[in-house]
Amino acid sequence: MSKKHPSDIKNKAVEQVVESNRNISTVANEFSIPTSTLYGWVKHAKALETQSKEKYIQRKLEENLNKALDDKEVLVRALCILSSVRIVEKK
Repeated sequence: MSKKHPSDIKNKAVEQVVESNRNISTVANEFSIPTSTLYGWVKHAKALETQSKEKYIQRKLEENLNKALDDKEVLVRALCILSSVRIVEKK
């Protein structure tokens, strides 16, 4: 039967491994947690971190793309205005 570990213990143990770069076996022994359990927690935490980074990067790329498209629209309008002014001046 699996044992339910308190979330504060889980968070502290994962933090020790992920942020302090401590060995999973050592941390598992200190917290009296099976190594396989802690390994699963760490793997899950890293996956969430990767997803967060990817979403952040995607959001920034979309913002940059939208800004570039807006800039392009301004330049196209300016070109149209300047082109029509030049045509009128030549007549």
